Amino acid sequence: MTTLQRPDGKIPYETSSRETGYALVTTIWFILLGTVIVSSLMLIAIKRGQAISKQEQAVTLKLAEESVIETVAADIIFQGPRSEWASLPHQSVYEVYGIRFDVLMESEAGKIDINAADIELIERALQGLGLSSRRRQLLLERIKRKRSQNRRFISFLEWGLNPSDLSSGKCPNRYFTIASGQSRPSENFLDADLARALAIPTNAPSGRLQLGNAVTLYIKPIAGGVAHGYILRITGTGDDPFTILDINSDTNC
Repeated sequence: MTTLQRPDGKIPYETSSRETGYALVTTIWFILLGTVIVSSLMLIAIKRGQAISKQEQAVTLKLAEESVIETVAADIIFQGPRSEWASLPHQSVYEVYGIRFDVLMESEAGKIDINAADIELIERALQGLGLSSRRRQLLLERIKRKRSQNRRFISFLEWGLNPSDLSSGKCPNRYFTIASGQSRPSENFLDADLARALAIPTNAPSGRLQLGNAVTLYIKPIAGGVAHGYILRITGTGDDPFTILDINSDTNC
């Protein structure tokens, strides 16, 4: 027991060591609670800052990819046959806003256009690429339904063909397209797997780019990230010298 003298010297009062201990514990508890609250507020602020930072990075990355597309299109339009992109496929490295990209351009002419090709050709390709009869019929029915409605596939992903459907496990947009407008694929640009599926002899795909033909521009950050495939039609005329027909951002591809 501890006796404390009142400041006025009148009646002393006493406090036990147990009470002192309770007061000390309570004080420490409030200090810890305050620390937790401050830490929580700091964590919330950090997470908000990280979210804003990620949003800024995403916007910067999108603008950089758009700049790559515009630069490549301008090079093709103004350089013509002298452009490094005049012969396809072609691969190069571009740097925009300090971000380095691996850029690959391929022609869509060597692919089967599901909007324009004969159903029999599409079925033969699907069978040769390893699809089961059930999957083939399902995909062919979707094409027939679109055509009966006088409609087109405006995005390749609408069709529903997946990498897991194919014996090669590759992306379906290696073999099929929505944008070439051709009833048959060009043998100059034909992929080796698709050539085997169709029993067509072919060499390594290569050829000259022609304005107006659809191409795919694959853009991937070298530091890591998702590769986007932009299907373009570059004409060099009018108010829109090039048009983005579709964007493939499937992480499985």
